[in-house]
Amino acid sequence: MVIKKRDNQVTVLDIGTSKIACINATILSSGSFEIMGVGYCGAQGIRSGIIVDLNEAADCIYKAMSLAEDSSYTPIKNLYISISPSLLFSQKSILDVNIMGNEIVEKTLHEMVLSAIESFNKQNSQIIHTFLYNYKIDGKSVVSPLGLFGDKCECTMNIISTKINNLLTYRNCLERYKKVDIKQYLASNYAMCLAILLPNEIKTGAILIDFGAGTTSLTVFENGSITYCDSIPLGGNSITNDLSICLGISMEEAERIKNLYGGISIVENDNKEKILINSIDNDKSNENIEYILRSDVVSIMKARTEEIFDILLKRLPDQDVTNNKKIVLTGGSSRIQGTIEFLSEIFYSNVRHGYPYLIDSLDQAVNLELSVVLGMLIHIVDQGNTYNDKRNYNNNENNLHNQKELTFWKKIKDYFIKKQL
Repeated sequence: MVIKKRDNQVTVLDIGTSKIACINATILSSGSFEIMGVGYCGAQGIRSGIIVDLNEAADCIYKAMSLAEDSSYTPIKNLYISISPSLLFSQKSILDVNIMGNEIVEKTLHEMVLSAIESFNKQNSQIIHTFLYNYKIDGKSVVSPLGLFGDKCECTMNIISTKINNLLTYRNCLERYKKVDIKQYLASNYAMCLAILLPNEIKTGAILIDFGAGTTSLTVFENGSITYCDSIPLGGNSITNDLSICLGISMEEAERIKNLYGGISIVENDNKEKILINSIDNDKSNENIEYILRSDVVSIMKARTEEIFDILLKRLPDQDVTNNKKIVLTGGSSRIQGTIEFLSEIFYSNVRHGYPYLIDSLDQAVNLELSVVLGMLIHIVDQGNTYNDKRNYNNNENNLHNQKELTFWKKIKDYFIKKQL
């Protein structure tokens, strides 16, 4: 196989609890990107977004990266890696600077950020993103301070960080098989917002809830900035585990029952509908066949789902952060019957299912699997071109070691069809 090298090539890698997705892409001068190759495989050795078995995780990551290389005939280069919300911390601070009647320029904002970063004294932590919002000039709110004159500029900054040990573990896992050039780490919930939220939602504000396999996260996104984010280590896998324990069946059987018959709201005839299950001690003879009512499955799933969202909402520092914002639900577990209606009751608002809107020709399930990596590509393209560059100051991977440093769609569809996703 001949490996081609391209200077404008990037690789994006999403390390999730249930899957690993990798894309090789070329950044075009037109301000867009072209996907050259894709790699995808199930994840092992990762629990709730945290690597718990280095060898198993490394095998899966290497497989996904190799598939991306082989399908694109290009090597892994300029690697961007997603960080699970379960590994992230969010901290807000108020910034201000006296400008003494001068014009506010990009340099002014950079100086404000650098000053705040210097005072960020979290030991053994690395800043992933810094978001600026709620600008004020002489006490009056403004959309953007650039080009305005005043005596004092204020804004709120949300610092998204992670423990350096997490990044070192990622690097060790990635280099288990080959040396890689890590360009930058990105918060997966930020990338997902870019891929899933509609333009008007990005501008006016929305809440993205990712109901995933190992984690459930809530991200408040407003005017291009993350103003709040949090996650808990509970998700679809927790529901599967409950079914396995309560019904006395294997995790594989519980996952099958959840996907085929699961839900969190009782519908007509659920008390009569019987589901065939294979219990752990079943010897597979006809005499030992067991049945369970669908209403019992729903009761088990509903109890855990209610607990997950009750915990997540109770962690909100201020209930006002959710007011007057559109609610978007995504993640593999979001497809559980009744979840949309359940969240609508919690937020007293309409809730919509969120899928990446870039690729209308692909199946929604495939879109969901690619949402983070697609969002990462959007971020890379947007750097220096849109609001993201003005409000989101990222540290690149070099800061981990040196604080001074920062029409292929059909092929993707065919790839996933072959994998029978």
